[in-house]
Amino acid sequence: MIDKLEAQLRPPATELPPYPPKFLMLASGEKMVIRQAKREEVPFLLEVIRPLISVERDFYDLVAARMYAELLGW
Repeated sequence: MIDKLEAQLRPPATELPPYPPKFLMLASGEKMVIRQAKREEVPFLLEVIRPLISVERDFYDLVAARMYAELLGW
């Protein structure tokens, strides 16, 4: 019952091409790679984001909580 309701509420699944990795030059001169996350990396990402939930500065806590929830939902 709940699965049927959930399927009705979700938008149609859209297959997108994979996001190609990009390189960004940092002010220090180092290169930072920006790439698409994989589902098997979610537990690691949750560990990294969790401490930021308690940082009450510049909305770190709110953004971290939203990212944490999005990862759990994924």
